[in-house]
Amino acid sequence: AFFQEGPNEAADVLVSTDCIDAPADEICNAHYCGCAHVAFNTGIVFLRNTPNTIKFVEAWKAKILADDELTVRDQAAFNIVLREGFEPKRAVPGYENYPRQTLYAYNGNIAMGILPLLFFQNGHTYFTQKLHERRNIVPYVVHATYQYGDGALFPFGKRQRMREAGLWKMDGPEYYAGNFLSVSWAGATRPEFRESLDVDSRVATKHHFDEDKYRRKTVRNLLAMAHLLNRTLIMPRMLCYVDHMWKEMRAGRFAGAYSMSLPFDCPMDYVFDLQRFFESAPPQLNFREPEFLNRLPPPLEGS
Repeated sequence: AFFQEGPNEAADVLVSTDCIDAPADEICNAHYCGCAHVAFNTGIVFLRNTPNTIKFVEAWKAKILADDELTVRDQAAFNIVLREGFEPKRAVPGYENYPRQTLYAYNGNIAMGILPLLFFQNGHTYFTQKLHERRNIVPYVVHATYQYGDGALFPFGKRQRMREAGLWKMDGPEYYAGNFLSVSWAGATRPEFRESLDVDSRVATKHHFDEDKYRRKTVRNLLAMAHLLNRTLIMPRMLCYVDHMWKEMRAGRFAGAYSMSLPFDCPMDYVFDLQRFFESAPPQLNFREPEFLNRLPPPLEGS
């Protein structure tokens, strides 16, 4: 139904972006489109079967194939072609009363819309900003971008993110079998300092490293105990007082995410080199995500 609502019904192409500025994203019309300057992300893209869409896809394919060295990936080619003659100040008529409108791109040959962050969330808005919790909504899609857990021997960083968020539904009974070791929620972290929206980044950074020092000692001790007791460690809660990306940081927050709360429950790959954790740890040092006990399958709840 979403793709048939309002201006969406007039769009040949609807695509997500790498934008993380949720307030700016809420408006996209001929007067102002908050995330139009951010890269379009082909991880989530809708193509309507129209003659104009087919021509665009042919041009998109040609752009990729024209690169003999294969350095232009599908997403880069998509952005190059779609932004030819992109007109963020010209909207498809008939939908002037909508906060989000369909714009013209590809030299005026394509009607395109930007999918709203609220319902088509990327890795930062979902896993870091917790936008779905702040707005009390369930998004249509979560794209696990902005994650840092993949490596040559461990290409499963996105799976780990999904597990931590309770979105991974592919684990079998063996994942929940065995004996486990966990630390209390209160003992997992230092007492929280709620940071203001204008906190000095130096103050937030000090809190961040103080928390990190406490966490590493806690995890070290828990790993040793789990090994000696032949148990699987349930990782403790992890708090971050600054974002993982420090570019254009202000008040401990990455550019565009200035309204997010600090501290936040951060993904494991924010505070550990996740790929080395998997590659280096012997099998007996297996672990589970912090919310593991709160997300047991129904037959195992209370066991």
